[in-house]
Amino acid sequence: MRHRPVGAENTLHLRYVIDTNLIDDQSDAMEGLWRYHDDRMIQLSRTDVMDTELSEDLDPARRARLLALSEVLPEQSGILVWGHSRFDHAVWCSDTDAAEWDRIWTVMHPGRDRGTASDNDIRDAMHVMTARRYGADAFVTLDGSGKRKGILGRAEAVRRELGFEIWTPTQALDWANAAKARSAERARCNAAIQQRWAAEMNLPG
Repeated sequence: MRHRPVGAENTLHLRYVIDTNLIDDQSDAMEGLWRYHDDRMIQLSRTDVMDTELSEDLDPARRARLLALSEVLPEQSGILVWGHSRFDHAVWCSDTDAAEWDRIWTVMHPGRDRGTASDNDIRDAMHVMTARRYGADAFVTLDGSGKRKGILGRAEAVRRELGFEIWTPTQALDWANAAKARSAERARCNAAIQQRWAAEMNLPG
């Protein structure tokens, strides 16, 4: 079982919130993200929506298995949305939160009435709002990567209007790989500067 204590080192300073559909995804990209997480180079986390969705799985064995996978990730509690939140895993909504919820909904689902929207559409917006609330670098998902329209279809609008990223696992891994390369280059440059400084300090006056 994958595990990394909450608050452990995050050397690349990257925080990703992953979608429910990725908790047992075994693609090369997700395995790469898990390796970075387990090596304490990035942090993967979940919103409270993940366990809400997993708890609704009608297969007891699968439900238990998936919840066991999710529990190793830090959970971020979003605003309480009636009918979609668990009371002990959500926070009361302030006026500022309400305005932000309206803004995110308009960007993600323009022209759609929340009263008749699907559970999936509402929970997609909850995921994104909570990820933004806690300062994640991106929300990582596969929703919309196939034939069915999903949250990835609104990624450009969310980036443009909200300044927030919605990425596939491959995009998230590419960004982490680039961050690792930049970190290694900075370390190399710093080591070279320190060596030069040490050599200059030893020069005769």
